[in-house]
Amino acid sequence: DIEYLQQELGKSQSPVLYVGGPGWTPEAAQTLTKFAEANKIPVLHDWRVSDRVAFNSPANAGWLGYGRSDAAAELFNNADLVIGIGALFTDVPTDGYKLRQSPAAKNIFVNVDTALQGNSGPVAHHIVATPTEFVASLDSLSLADASARTAWFEKARADHAEFSTPDTDSPLRDTKEGTVNLEVVFEQLQKQLDDSALFTFGAGNHCIWAQRYLPTQQYPSQLSVKNGSMGYSVPAAVASALEDPSRTVVTIAGDGEFLMNSQELATAVQYDAPILIVVVSNGEFSTIRDHQENHFPRRISGTQIKNPDFAKVAEGYGAFGQTVRLNDEVADAIEQALKAVREDKRSALINVIADKDFSLPAS
Repeated sequence: DIEYLQQELGKSQSPVLYVGGPGWTPEAAQTLTKFAEANKIPVLHDWRVSDRVAFNSPANAGWLGYGRSDAAAELFNNADLVIGIGALFTDVPTDGYKLRQSPAAKNIFVNVDTALQGNSGPVAHHIVATPTEFVASLDSLSLADASARTAWFEKARADHAEFSTPDTDSPLRDTKEGTVNLEVVFEQLQKQLDDSALFTFGAGNHCIWAQRYLPTQQYPSQLSVKNGSMGYSVPAAVASALEDPSRTVVTIAGDGEFLMNSQELATAVQYDAPILIVVVSNGEFSTIRDHQENHFPRRISGTQIKNPDFAKVAEGYGAFGQTVRLNDEVADAIEQALKAVREDKRSALINVIADKDFSLPAS
């Protein structure tokens, strides 16, 4: 296996590491990052596992799946070699089995599933190993000078850096009076959170914002679901704060999702597991409404929500609560909420009033 890798990587001019799946450790993630950076190999993540390579690493080229950039898809399709470490070409990262399906594509998979169930696309070589075992063997490789891959590597990073930077000045993000531009919210989260931050989110359009902009700087730092289950965000945040009290735990929840398991805020308060909850409140189940609008225009049904005052609900549980309706209020609200979590060891909730017409980031 090592000899095959040595041979194929040695002649590759535009390789990509595609990573995901279970079986990772913080040490494995760090080792992979060093290998990718030293050898100028871009790293693409599977959907909702964007924490194997740090957010600000020069090797981080983004992720595949819902909300991904066009640049990430092009990188994936155009690579002369893809090494899938723990990740397969399943339906979501391949855009419904459309990306990287050419019979001529060269793909190596590192996976403990000997049948590679769920994979679609050609397999040049299969290494049966966990990600941790495989990454520990990377020092056995002796690759030639990586300078020939510099342009490929740097463009991949530049494209993702642009994509993952909130654009607060874009006229496309002008929102209605009394609502907040979510680009501003995620810009402030990027500025005010430290590298220890750990993020949870469940399902819904709000998750695309979290996937795209939250700075996952260490492994693990992104906990989410891949099967569309709503209600995961708050319980996962409470569990994370209990598991590692040293880290700042942030959850992004849509209003519909928050209503499903908001009572777990009581657990966070009872067991001194402070978390920051950012509720994106636009008064609807946005993903379902989008499907309704696409398939049955102007015939939405059962997707509109009459919300309580989430900030007051949080205060009722004994947490800090604040509602923001203006962009100018965002920075201070996040600062106060983080102070409550970090210094006062008190859970906090920011209720962000958002525009129904801008439930997804601009492409």
